[in-house]
Amino acid sequence: MITAMFILLGILVITGVSLLAVGRFGQLPDVQPDMVPDDLPSDRPLRGSDLQRVRFDVTARGYRMDEVDGLLDRLATDMAEKDATIAALRDRVGEDPQPNPYTQ
Repeated sequence: MITAMFILLGILVITGVSLLAVGRFGQLPDVQPDMVPDDLPSDRPLRGSDLQRVRFDVTARGYRMDEVDGLLDRLATDMAEKDATIAALRDRVGEDPQPNPYTQ
């Protein structure tokens, strides 16, 4: 009899906690974005020292993909701008581009 009461009490506690977790006992507050404010400079291209300071939030499955994707997009844009600047400067001085050692 006591075992049955403990089982019933356990079921009631688990049910109550589950209902509380999904918001059945009232309205849950609005979700606030938990993304850390971007403290990378927006007025200049990124530098190596900027990247060394970057820290991503760790979630249950690893890093937050939206933070990593945002940084990779930013790096791709900055690298494309630098590549265009380098190509323009080489054209101005008449220098042939150096072969890329990573594609050989």
